[in-house]
Amino acid sequence: RKSIEDYMDMFVKYKLKVEEAEALGMDTSKSFITELAGYRSQLAEQYLIDTAVTDSLIKEAYERMKYDIRASHILISLPKDPTPEDTLKAWKKAKEALKRVKTGEDFNAVAVEISDDPSARDIPGSANSPARKGNKGDLGYFTVFNMIYPFENAAYNTPVGEISNITRSVFGYHILKTTDKKPAMKRAFFHHIFLKHPFNGTAEDSMAVKQKINDIYQQYMSGKKTFDELARQYNEDNTAQNGGVLRWYNVNGLVPEFVEASYRMNVGDVSEPLPTLYGWHIIKLADKEDVGSFKEEFAGIKQRMTRDSRANISRKQAIANAKNDFGFKLYSKNLSPVKELLDSSVFNAQWKAEKALAMPKPVMKIGDTKYTQYELAQFIEKNQQRTGKGDIDFFFNERFQEFADKKVLAYKDNKLEDLFPNFKSLMKEYRDGILLFDLMNKKVWQKAVEDTAGLKAFYETKKEQYQWKERAKATLFFCQSKEIANSIQNMLNQGLDQDSIIKFANANTTLNLSTREGIYEKGDNDIVDMCWKTGISEIIESNKSFVIVDVHEIIPPGIKKLEEIRGLMITQYQDHLEKEWIKELREKYTVDIFYEPFVPMYQSENN
Repeated sequence: RKSIEDYMDMFVKYKLKVEEAEALGMDTSKSFITELAGYRSQLAEQYLIDTAVTDSLIKEAYERMKYDIRASHILISLPKDPTPEDTLKAWKKAKEALKRVKTGEDFNAVAVEISDDPSARDIPGSANSPARKGNKGDLGYFTVFNMIYPFENAAYNTPVGEISNITRSVFGYHILKTTDKKPAMKRAFFHHIFLKHPFNGTAEDSMAVKQKINDIYQQYMSGKKTFDELARQYNEDNTAQNGGVLRWYNVNGLVPEFVEASYRMNVGDVSEPLPTLYGWHIIKLADKEDVGSFKEEFAGIKQRMTRDSRANISRKQAIANAKNDFGFKLYSKNLSPVKELLDSSVFNAQWKAEKALAMPKPVMKIGDTKYTQYELAQFIEKNQQRTGKGDIDFFFNERFQEFADKKVLAYKDNKLEDLFPNFKSLMKEYRDGILLFDLMNKKVWQKAVEDTAGLKAFYETKKEQYQWKERAKATLFFCQSKEIANSIQNMLNQGLDQDSIIKFANANTTLNLSTREGIYEKGDNDIVDMCWKTGISEIIESNKSFVIVDVHEIIPPGIKKLEEIRGLMITQYQDHLEKEWIKELREKYTVDIFYEPFVPMYQSENN
């Protein structure tokens, strides 16, 4: 019962403060409304997605995280707003490419010929940059979240050595060939020795680089020089200055040769020379991190999903559910008049919604709320493009879908308190908590800091409780050796000032002497306790140091000054202000407590 009464007392105080905040109009201030809206927005997020879909995607991502994939691709690109003609043309081109590679043509050769990914082909050298060999469609190794979700799906669902069906993404159509799948190396930390391929070099130049990297490797293997020394001497990139240290990488940040070598290496191993697109490397695996348990990886996966297109899958399912729950109705015949108002100005952000000002017919209905043609036109005006060109039909369909999705989610958002009692309860806690904090800050916490006169008056009523015992004002000299301590003691006895003593003792190294000054009560410092009288002490050996104590003054007992206990006084003054304030609130507001017998929720009425 005592616990219940204590909690009830705290609850009453809490409610009194919230009541006062409301009476002062704090719940109507702009800053309060903005802060509460921010909390609500964050809290609402989990109610505006399909949690079952999200959980399934998290589990899928974790299972994929356990493996690294290597794949090549052919890209047939599409513009951002493709016309039906654009789409059909790209689709036919992708189908023809798929047919060629399925009937035996070399995948990489076809990628070089027709892929719209420029990295597939060789890039000739220029005055400012060396030539670079194309990757022939080979994207190297990657893992979950490294690629856009449709591409990732195709890669993980296509067996090694096989070719995927045509996959659509925001970039266009992809054809993939999965070339390898290995147990994941989550991250690795490398050092390397690196020689560049010669710029516009001949075959002889290339052979000379290969011979040089082999010679460097032999130097390392013979033990004549360390890896760090060789990297500092020979590296032809900016890692030379730090001994070839790179950084943490996952597989997507590494050339395939590094990844393949690392699978065969243990931490501390050094590879034989490796050729890559960039030159020759000798790599050292300095550290490696493997995939953790589902529990360990869960938070990271969930966070990454918020920035990934997977989030749209969960969101779209939530929208579909909401449409079904709230009775979504589409008025298709009223959409065409709005689309007919559009022209090419929407691709230069010049189109005006006022063209639809006299168009009040509904385009859709959610629950009992209708959304008009003019509202849709306003949304289109705010979400125009600056591409300069595009397809009107594609643009309109995209904008309407965005308009409908936003309105459906907004409709559900407005009803969260009615739909979810727990959400309503949490929002009440957030609301009251913000009010309580703001009012406490104003009436108690900040007031106690700023009210210097009030704090001083309060201190006068309490100061007798805070007394210093007898104290010693002293300087401690910590010497590295007995010889130095003898010198310091002599100089102190001769009356030399402290700065001169420190300068003399530390002329060669600052390790010879260090000092510490303070005012100590008995029990604060064992060494000072041994020298409780004014003057210079004998040399005391302590923790491999030799200590001399110069006691300047023995201070008699006395009351602690306000500035010496300001933090403590502010805390107590805050408690005092709150108690006085609560008395005022109890007098201002009536509190009724009902003491009916408590009936557990699980107890039936008959019992």
